[in-house]
Formats: sequence, structure tokens, C-alpha cells
Amino acid sequence: MTRQSSDTTDMTGMAKKPTPETSLISNTLTYKYKDAGADISAAYKEVVGTAEYAVSNSSVKSMEYMLNEPIAISFKGGYILKENEENVVTYIYDVPAMTGWTNTDKRSKGRSSYKLTTVPTQTRLFAPPIKDVVSSYWAAEDIKAIAALELL
Repeated sequence: MTRQSSDTTDMTGMAKKPTPETSLISNTLTYKYKDAGADISAAYKEVVGTAEYAVSNSSVKSMEYMLNEPIAISFKGGYILKENEENVVTYIYDVPAMTGWTNTDKRSKGRSSYKLTTVPTQTRLFAPPIKDVVSSYWAAEDIKAIAALELL
């Protein structure tokens, strides 16, 4: 059985929403070519294209309380810290449509994105015995969570 809190923060106040870091990159591509059948001494022609992309990296951390079966282990339960990352690349391009090394005077335009998500890592947090706080106290679970994070 798991117990989770709200979508925006968990019982320790840790943000459950991703914290992204984004890099924006813009490139200019220059193609130099000679027309098919052109003389060797003919001047090169030039066409320009652009490619822009954003790389975003997000880290997500969440904390859950997992109950233990009393037969399997000697304490009621403990906290598990889950961490994973998500990387998203979004790109836009506008480049000349070339056939071989010949310009067709058309443009190839588009946009797309792809996402890579890592496998979550789970860390079992130490559950220190807290005897000074009665279980009926309104903040007892929050105190246990903070103790599991070793913040006390």
C-alpha cells in the first residue's frame, strides 16, 4: 500500500513537478554548389538554411511512504525517494530541398520533437525511530518524513 500526497508537493514539501533546464541553439547552414553540367571554372552558388532546437532536461523527485508486511520486517513502513530525468529535444528547420548537389528552388520545412526518459531510481530512506512524537499528533507523519531525509 502506498500513500502519496498532492500533485504539487509531497508531505516534505519536495516539489514533484519537474525542474527544467533548457538550452536554445540556432544554426545557419550554408550550401555551396555548382549547377549540373556547369563548367569547372563556373562560380559556386550558395543557398542558406536554418535549424533551431531546444534541449530541455527535467529532474523529478518524489517521496512515497510504503507500508511493510509485519511478517516480513519488524517496522510498519518507510519512505522511498524516487528520482528520474526526462530529456526533450524540439527542433525547427528550414533548409533548401536539394537533389544530389542541385538546388531545386524549393524549401524543406518542418518541426518535431522527441523525448528520452530515464528509468527511475528508488532509494529506501532510513526510518529512524521517533519516540518523542505521538502518532495522533497532527504533524507526526511530516516529522517522520523529515527525519527520513536526515534533515533533523
